[in-house]
Amino acid sequence: MIITSVHAKNVLRYAELKLPNLPRRGVIGISGANESGKTTIAEILCLGLFGRTFSHPEDEFQKNIKWGEFGASVTVGFFAKDKQGYLITRSFDADGNHLAQLRREGEAEPFVRGAAPVNENVAQLCGFTYQRFIDSFYLAQRNIASPSILLQTAKALAGVETFERVATECASDIQTFQEELGPLHSGLAEARRQRTELNIQADALPNLKAEQNAQTTAIAERKKENTVRHSTLDRLRVATAEVAEQVKKTEQANLDTSLEQWLHYADNIDTAAKAVGATSEGAESGSGPRLTGALQSWSDDLRKRLQAFTPVRDAAVAYRQRLAWIIGQGERPAEVDAEAISLPEQNAVIISQGEGLRSKRTGSVVGFCATLLLMVMAWAALWFINHAPDHAIGQWLSNDVQRQVARDAELLLIAVVSSGLSLWCLIRVLVFTDRIITDQQKAERLHAEQAESEAQLQALDGLPQQSLSAEVAALDGCDDAQLKAALTLFVHGPGAALLNVEALAAFLAPLEAASLTCQEDVAAITGRITEEIQTVETSLVAIRQDLDRLEQAIAEEERRLNKAMQLDQEISTLEKDIESKTRSIEVRRIAQNLLAGSHRRLLSRFNLEMRHVVSKIMPQLTEGRYETMQIDNDLNVRVWSSEKGHFVGLNEISGGTYNQVMLAIRLALSQALISSSLCGVECLILDEPFAFFDAQRTRKTLEILPQVSPEIEQMWIIAQQFDDTSSLALHLSCSRDSEVLIAPVGECEALEEG
Repeated sequence: MIITSVHAKNVLRYAELKLPNLPRRGVIGISGANESGKTTIAEILCLGLFGRTFSHPEDEFQKNIKWGEFGASVTVGFFAKDKQGYLITRSFDADGNHLAQLRREGEAEPFVRGAAPVNENVAQLCGFTYQRFIDSFYLAQRNIASPSILLQTAKALAGVETFERVATECASDIQTFQEELGPLHSGLAEARRQRTELNIQADALPNLKAEQNAQTTAIAERKKENTVRHSTLDRLRVATAEVAEQVKKTEQANLDTSLEQWLHYADNIDTAAKAVGATSEGAESGSGPRLTGALQSWSDDLRKRLQAFTPVRDAAVAYRQRLAWIIGQGERPAEVDAEAISLPEQNAVIISQGEGLRSKRTGSVVGFCATLLLMVMAWAALWFINHAPDHAIGQWLSNDVQRQVARDAELLLIAVVSSGLSLWCLIRVLVFTDRIITDQQKAERLHAEQAESEAQLQALDGLPQQSLSAEVAALDGCDDAQLKAALTLFVHGPGAALLNVEALAAFLAPLEAASLTCQEDVAAITGRITEEIQTVETSLVAIRQDLDRLEQAIAEEERRLNKAMQLDQEISTLEKDIESKTRSIEVRRIAQNLLAGSHRRLLSRFNLEMRHVVSKIMPQLTEGRYETMQIDNDLNVRVWSSEKGHFVGLNEISGGTYNQVMLAIRLALSQALISSSLCGVECLILDEPFAFFDAQRTRKTLEILPQVSPEIEQMWIIAQQFDDTSSLALHLSCSRDSEVLIAPVGECEALEEG
């Protein structure tokens, strides 16, 4: 990563810092007195690249805002390992808002927004994180002479730091697990003891539940039996009440009761009696005959008497069929003579004859009128010719007659013949009129018979809705011998009890006694059923008490089983925990052994890499007095002294040489990070690296630094002053009196303002 530009506003002590078009190769020198803002430039670079500074953590970026300001911004341009230029812009305010964006150089729109995404992309583009950057490429003046920080960096690069941390954690875990195993073993022993004391029997709960199910079934069966008994009681009460109701209704029958109503009474009593019999038969065997026998006998007697009326109804039906045929409303009955004709047919014959007579009478009337006219004309002509020849008509007729009739005899013949014909037609008209009147009288008699037959037929149709006595009286008035014979047998036989007031009262008398007998027997049965219900209810109380005992026993056994299950789970969990922790201890001990071996191998490999890099840098910085270095297993640094011919500790060399050695080691670490991260060409920031150097060592180091590594092309060196700035690619001079630092484009030295 090479820094190409920096532009900051209101950051730390600078109101504005603007460094455009920075040189990509060579040394950029930053000089100035203490508190003049030299280190601030390096911290602004860190802030722009990583969103934090060496002085303030990431969550305290508000502290980087210049005192008295409410917001700040910084833009850093850099050249990444993909050989493309990028610009990072960050802005933040005192309220804690932090905006960041990353865009490619030459593009207006950013391709990444947000602090976290920008930090992730910078790490990918550059090949290292903030911590790696300050451990390798940013040597702050506060840690240049601190071996502990150097050693931590070396550990991080060698991978030993992670191994040591893991090994320490393994030892801590082993100690923790061993301390936890004691209570686990004690808890396991206690759980096993409690499990043994429970003495769980596998068949105890099933036996209790089987007994509970048996008792529950018994309760259900007894409840079902009582339900049936209650239903029987209800049905007996309803059936008995229905019997009493039907008997009461039947007792209200009188001479106005119709045959259909009598049949309805018989059916209802029979149905109610059968309902009582069926219900009582299910409740108590052998109780039916006495219970409903009298009622059924009475209803059977009533039904036989009513069935005796069937021949009367059949005769009435036959009579009705004959009446219907007579008036033309039915087919001819078989018993009717084939030559007989119905009233409509007779009426049709009369109508047909009347139409013929009227036609003949009309013809006779026409003939009479014609002959009468001819007669009058003939006699008139003769009179005018013979008695008034001088009259105009006589003259006209005489002239006409002389042309048409030769003689008077012919006129006389016409007059006589027309007179005879006229008389004959008149007689026919009178005869036909008399016959027409006779037929009309016959038709009227037929209409009267038709109306009478229709009325009688209508009366027969309405008889079933009338009372039995009214129906008998109506049928008695019909003119039919067969009907009268059947009716006489019924009236003087089975029907006598239904057609007389005294006989009807005697017939209904046994009905009430039969109803009372039925009610008494039902009461006895219901009493016995009620006793059975009470007996069952008493037994249910005892069964429920036993069931309560079983439920308590089952609850207790289930509690013991749940306790045993919990203990089994606890034992299983404890055994798994003990096994897991024992295995974890074994795994961590194996890990400790593996880490120890890896620790030695990594240190050996890291020593070879560091010695290879340091052997190129250290002789140049120490003028050949010290050539290489080594790091032992405890990460103690030793350097090879050419004068003494062996490795010496850092405490055995002078202060100035010590700083040179530390600088060489730090450059070697940077070179190691470049090699391991494949991050391409890099920049290096050295903050006050010559604080303890004399002038000669400073000049020598400045000459050597640009040549120590081909991958480190850009170096930022911060110092109090530079005696010779000719070797610097850019010189920035800072002042305590200025809060603005702007490097003009195209010049090698920055202008001081303020």
